[in-house]
Amino acid sequence: NNKNEPKVSCNNGILSIVQKEKRGLNLSKRSVLVKIPSHILSEKTNFNIEIVSGSCELSDIFANNINIENVSGRSFLKNIECKESNIENVSGKIQIENSTINELDANVVSGAVYIEGNFDEISCEAVSGSINVSNKKDFERDCEFSTVSGSIKIHLPSDANAKLDCSSGSGTSFNEFTGTKSKKLKEKIGTGKYELEAESMSGSIEIRKN
Repeated sequence: NNKNEPKVSCNNGILSIVQKEKRGLNLSKRSVLVKIPSHILSEKTNFNIEIVSGSCELSDIFANNINIENVSGRSFLKNIECKESNIENVSGKIQIENSTINELDANVVSGAVYIEGNFDEISCEAVSGSINVSNKKDFERDCEFSTVSGSIKIHLPSDANAKLDCSSGSGTSFNEFTGTKSKKLKEKIGTGKYELEAESMSGSIEIRKN
């Protein structure tokens, strides 16, 4: 047996894959590819992924919950359908495409965030990096977006109903729905059924139409 091969185990319906490397070894790049038959995925399936150094890519997944903790590397999700997802990146981009997630929590220290799909609620925070969100449907619940160093762009459907609270430290806040442009922006779009808060210490904020 090769001690550097991933350790795979399955206990009580939980699949575990662990890849460990010895320190001091100059090893070639490794990857772990897992293919899961679609018929075993359900609204009760949970994914918990922890990565120290490497990218994580998930595609064509139907699940209840997806949790990702990544120290150094990109987290990429495509064609995902789940109730909740929590993504924590230290250094690396968070990218979500063509996905339907009821409740999304995405946080990164150093890296950009790109989110596109259908979402009921999003909480997103970046320390050093921009945030770009495009929601094909209107949000159902309150949302928060914040970055210390970077811009924020939120794309909403033309029939959106949001109560905006946007603040930019050294930039401007712009609402395409009304044409308003200022450092601090507080106004309603439509009925304003949910609150959308966006804050950037160093960067502009844009609320755009899809």
